[in-house]
Amino acid sequence: MKSLYALAFSLLASGAAAQDIGLKMPEIGQGSYATYKVGKATYTHVFAGKSGKYFVYDVVPGDDPEGMEGRSRYFRDGNGQTVKWVTAGGDTVTFTPHNCQRTVGACEFTEEGVSEGEPYKTRMIRTNTPTSKGFDFEQVGFGPDGKEYRLMGGSVELDDYGLMRRATVRNAEAKTKFKLVKAVIR
Repeated sequence: MKSLYALAFSLLASGAAAQDIGLKMPEIGQGSYATYKVGKATYTHVFAGKSGKYFVYDVVPGDDPEGMEGRSRYFRDGNGQTVKWVTAGGDTVTFTPHNCQRTVGACEFTEEGVSEGEPYKTRMIRTNTPTSKGFDFEQVGFGPDGKEYRLMGGSVELDDYGLMRRATVRNAEAKTKFKLVKAVIR
């Protein structure tokens, strides 16, 4: 579950217009970045370029886009759907076919990785409902016995690129607010 909260954060760096909640990855140039206040912490999302057919962005604690300590890496398709996450500790989490963060309506995916040293594979369903400023979402996971568990939900406000302006995410542990502090698009 610890990795799911980190995943929730990673999924929020994104956007919408009426029925389009995609992150416009092809329009955001290498070296662009967005800094977010997350509760009392600050994180910077740095668009690092492409690797094959995927867009790469890094998340680093703090407000320095050049910072390296604690940096994790995400691989996304052109619509902003994450397919792979490499944590700051070097673990890899995959999402098949992708994490459904930018799909309108209900979307099913599988998350597979390692959490606290133990491999896991979880089937999930994420439902995104567009709003006038972005989208609302709910995400559930299914245990080995098939039982459904509510993992998180919330609302996200997007800018013209699909970057998150602000968001509120609720999970079993807490309600967390995210706010865009600075964006540099190149």
